[in-house]
Amino acid sequence: MHRLTRPQLYWAWAKNAELAAASGEGTDALTWRFKQEYPATAQEAFQVSGQTSLIRPELVVRAQGHEAGDQDHAPLVLGIDVARGGGDRSHLIDRQGRAAGRHINRAVDCGDTMELAGLIAREIERLQPERAFIDMGSFGAAVYDRLAELGYRRRVTGVSFGARAQDARQYANKRAEIWGALRDWLADAGGAELPDDPLLHSHLCAPGFQINSNQQLLLEAKDRIKARLGLSPDAGDALALTFAEPVRRDRRSQAERSETAYTVHDW
Repeated sequence: MHRLTRPQLYWAWAKNAELAAASGEGTDALTWRFKQEYPATAQEAFQVSGQTSLIRPELVVRAQGHEAGDQDHAPLVLGIDVARGGGDRSHLIDRQGRAAGRHINRAVDCGDTMELAGLIAREIERLQPERAFIDMGSFGAAVYDRLAELGYRRRVTGVSFGARAQDARQYANKRAEIWGALRDWLADAGGAELPDDPLLHSHLCAPGFQINSNQQLLLEAKDRIKARLGLSPDAGDALALTFAEPVRRDRRSQAERSETAYTVHDW
């Protein structure tokens, strides 16, 4: 199919056998590790493990090439995943209607709660989102508390990944539910727009899933993903957070919606 020469075929066979042996797989078919390192298709380029991902790579690739058009009619929502340490980075990303990452798609390497809260406050002032959803796990609660002190309590909403899902019959917890909504958003026939960002793409395809004994969808835990892949899907969690609650656009002017009467300075 790819018009490989005999030496190239032998090299591919030998390399595949080497990678398959490292993960305890058979050599009678191409291992996912070979497809990941030497992709022949766009789907294989974004495959991050041999486990079935909740979000299929082809959905992400399709969104990369889609232009959603003007989305100013939709509310601007910000998702913030706060790093848990250990080399992870916090992530901020926006979504407006059928487009994500147009205004901000930023990984932040910052372990100081006050500094991170100040950075988020400045982005809220700059973007004027209708709502900012923040992960309350680990250091997220401290960042949320600081933002509340700065006057953003009405603008920022904390989300607990382990909380009960609104649709508890289908989802095991809130994190599974918001990732399910993200998957459905990407799969919608109307199309979804994502930035051309390999990091975001790999994070979106990282989590596996299972159906538990109660027939609920349960997403793979972040610590297991990190142990399996060496990464924490912070960018994916940040985008999923934008689906935490329905948000309506506030028709008032930005000046009227601003909740602070002072300038947020650098600390």
